[in-house]
Amino acid sequence: MSQRADFWLSVIIPCYNEGSTIEDVIEAVKKQPFRKQIIVVYDGSSDSTQNILKNIKGDEKNEILILRHKKTWERVQP
Repeated sequence: MSQRADFWLSVIIPCYNEGSTIEDVIEAVKKQPFRKQIIVVYDGSSDSTQNILKNIKGDEKNEILILRHKKTWERVQP
């Protein structure tokens, strides 16, 4: 399957207290054969989610954006 150089796939991953799974989920998305923008939105998790997300890195095929949703109906800031 040929890829267009300007094609990006955006994937939005909501998470709350997903410290045990979030890294595996992001790595599975990164393995897909497309250039991607991976947007992770977490909602003030009380487990290790935030610390794990701090260590997630993007690369030339995977742009990573981590957003914390602080309050319902409040604008999410990066």
